[in-house]
Amino acid sequence: MLNGANKRCLFHKLIICITLFGLGTPAFGLADNTRPAYLEIEALQSGTIRVVWKVPQGQGLPAHFAPSFPDRFRVVPPIKRLEIGGSIIKMWKMGN
Repeated sequence: MLNGANKRCLFHKLIICITLFGLGTPAFGLADNTRPAYLEIEALQSGTIRVVWKVPQGQGLPAHFAPSFPDRFRVVPPIKRLEIGGSIIKMWKMGN
């Protein structure tokens, strides 16, 4: 049987363990579901580059949020545009 002093000591140890466990675990409820934009640039043997630009919808990004390239690079039509899984994906080639 535990006497009064041992019960208090056990209680204090239990409180300390619970507090340390609570401080050591992440707060999952406070997570934010943020999906980043994605830019892929691939150099092709023809001297052009292929660009893939993916922007998630509903993230509050400004309409003019897009990659920029030096003036010497020109878009080679067509620009392909897809809407997949809540994202807008644009693909095009550029040459100089």
